Amino acid sequence: MRAILGVLALLAGVASACSDPLRPSAGLLLTRIGYTSIVSGGSHTCALTADGAAYCWGDATVNGEGGLGDGSTDSSAVPVAVSRGLTFSTLVAQFAETCGFAAGGTGYCWGARGDSLRSSSSVPTPLPGGLTVEALVIGFLHTCALTTRGAAYCWGWNTSGQLGDGSTNFSAVPVAVTGGLEFSSLTAGAFHTCGLAVNGSAYCWGDARVSGEGGLGDGLSTFSPIPVAVSGGHTFSVLDAGASYTCGITTGGVAYCWGWNGTGVLGDGSTNPSLVPVAVSGGLTVSALSAGGGHTCGLTTSGEAWCWGSNGMGQLGTGSTIVQSWVPVPVTGGLTFSELSAGAAHTCGLTVGSLVYCWGENASGQLGDGAPGVDSNVPIKVAGQP
Repeated sequence: MRAILGVLALLAGVASACSDPLRPSAGLLLTRIGYTSIVSGGSHTCALTADGAAYCWGDATVNGEGGLGDGSTDSSAVPVAVSRGLTFSTLVAQFAETCGFAAGGTGYCWGARGDSLRSSSSVPTPLPGGLTVEALVIGFLHTCALTTRGAAYCWGWNTSGQLGDGSTNFSAVPVAVTGGLEFSSLTAGAFHTCGLAVNGSAYCWGDARVSGEGGLGDGLSTFSPIPVAVSGGHTFSVLDAGASYTCGITTGGVAYCWGWNGTGVLGDGSTNPSLVPVAVSGGLTVSALSAGGGHTCGLTTSGEAWCWGSNGMGQLGTGSTIVQSWVPVPVTGGLTFSELSAGAAHTCGLTVGSLVYCWGENASGQLGDGAPGVDSNVPIKVAGQP
């Protein structure tokens, strides 16, 4: 178990404890700024304001690259503004990288890169041209894009078939995912990718195995370099991939998960892996979910946050020091959320009042409260907010 957790932590880009001094002036810039969306990477978090400005905090460094997008290589325990004054419509974060779409649809990324397409950057850097894309997803060593016509393209490392082009060959240029499927959304884990077809069917490709468990949801324990249909005949509205597992929400609001389950991330009351989707226990009707490194969180239709899986750093937000929960448990504090985002060992939520709260590991300042090194098992408000 401990070995598996160590693998997941490595995949999720968890950096060592933050030794950089706190930059107190950063928080002063954020007084009374409200946020409209949040995303969590391995050990960092980013958020958008109503006017499209991006702020990040925590640590997204690997081998010294800066990943907060502010032009430095320092960690920060309070939000710092992303450089270049760009206005973003959406953000996506995973492991040690963040990407966003600026006005006009141009994609930018910053942080540590694993796909060898471009050097890591401490400021937003434009994506390679050639595709008109409307969404990006980031894996550990690969990236995928969804075009405006619903076609999926991927590039980067492909040792597990995570590019979906039928091969296991590295590609420095985008290659089309085979099968001619039309997708409405994509999601990526460490070494696997999944897509939600326009008819609500789920497909996965690559390899979501840890210690031999299969995680593509097709009932097999092997990898696949082409999209395979997720078993069960479910019609999904949302998919989200963790490091080595995937979860989805059906059109009826039922959450299902499949793949690795060493810390109870599937939420079915066990730690047994599943080759096919299994229903999350508790009978919750959920509208959103977020799969992290070793824990998962879901948002009910009434805005209540529930989490399950690993809790060694307090990432379930229950106020408890229990190491794991194999079933959903409510996040304490009585907050009503509109979004949740799970990282490697921390979680952040955006309330209906546009305030961001985070909980869990804070070794690199990823909770954004200005107190790096002090974990929290209850939600705490990110610095600079009213």
